[in-house]
Amino acid sequence: LRRFLVTTVRRFWHWYRDHQPGLSFYELIPQDRPARLYFDLEFYRASNPGVIEEVLINDFNACVSEDMLVLEASTETKFSEHVIVHLHGGYLFPSNIAMKPFIAELEKKMFSSGRCLVWNADATKLVTLCDTAVYSL
Repeated sequence: LRRFLVTTVRRFWHWYRDHQPGLSFYELIPQDRPARLYFDLEFYRASNPGVIEEVLINDFNACVSEDMLVLEASTETKFSEHVIVHLHGGYLFPSNIAMKPFIAELEKKMFSSGRCLVWNADATKLVTLCDTAVYSL
């Protein structure tokens, strides 16, 4: 069951700090509004037993060398971090959808270099650490 809440960051924080740990929250990003570049990094632990998280994340950070805010969202079964990039000069992408070509190029670079690749949930296909589905309509 997913519920949606519209509020300010301040009011959300006051509500959030008084609730039980383990709840998941998602931010909705309007597709026609300027946005910071962000990455949804994830992999399934069961299908990637040899992955050392710190090494993988350092490798990803080397691919994207900017100032980043990292939000931890992992569970027992799935590694998950949400990375918000603060570009120098305060630049934003014109929209969430406008990031898609940049992300596609980054994904292509990762595949061609063999960097930041993990197995999907059922271990049948190599995918990038960055979940590109979040950039679709």
